[in-house]
Amino acid sequence: MTKRSLQVTLLIICIIFAACVAHQSSDEQGVSHNTAGKARLTDTFSRFIAVDTANKMLSSYLTSINYSQNDSDLQSLIVNVQQLRRYIDSMPNSAEITNVKLMFAHTLSYTNSSRVNTNAGYNSNALTLIIVAYNDSGNYIYYTGNKVLDYTEPCPPVCPPGNAGGAFLTVER
Repeated sequence: MTKRSLQVTLLIICIIFAACVAHQSSDEQGVSHNTAGKARLTDTFSRFIAVDTANKMLSSYLTSINYSQNDSDLQSLIVNVQQLRRYIDSMPNSAEITNVKLMFAHTLSYTNSSRVNTNAGYNSNALTLIIVAYNDSGNYIYYTGNKVLDYTEPCPPVCPPGNAGGAFLTVER
């Protein structure tokens, strides 16, 4: 996967995570405060960007895969927010979580096929994200029973209804 497509995918997922994390707040100077009380400038890591900027980035990636004529390359991955909240908030040590790592992986069905260990390109049925939390010290924090979150839905072919099913971000006016 190219660096640009990785950035676009991570941007989309970061927006999802930002909406789910209730343990952070920002002050008037744009400094994010995590539950450990440590401040981090929002522009040094994850940050919020304007929809038109995101659409410019999306356009570059989508054009590179010829998305209007191609419904088999990955455009986005959808994460179930209830599962993400369960992972982040229901663990006894959830207050220690400072970041979430998104790891590209082949789907289990692709891994269990004769194509194991071969490049899948952007094939939407072959790629997923493994999601794992970690703390300020950089140590993983696993869900009960040493588990991590998987099972993103690839879009296409499984895209949501409404404007979230589109390739670009739209703002209702």
